[in-house]
Amino acid sequence: MKELEIWLDRAPQYSQIYYWRTHGGVEVDFIAEKAPRIFPFEVTYSKKIDAKKYKNLKVFLNNLPSKTAGFFIYNGDFHYDSDRNIFFIPLWAVG
Repeated sequence: MKELEIWLDRAPQYSQIYYWRTHGGVEVDFIAEKAPRIFPFEVTYSKKIDAKKYKNLKVFLNNLPSKTAGFFIYNGDFHYDSDRNIFFIPLWAVG
């Protein structure tokens, strides 16, 4: 998380980190906004892709007017869902 804050602080454009949740209970762990882009992140210690967290990322990405990437950080392997533009990144690669 600290590295993400440093990346955002170095940007000359507006940036912030926040939480996202719908009235229906769909939520994303955190959103990093680095104008004009928005990056959603789901983070879990699981070695498997959590279906609910994956669905939440897809819902968030489907509601954005512009195409952006989503990030799923977990204890599994590197993987890329090209249909949804979601990157699955092992925890060891970001920690």
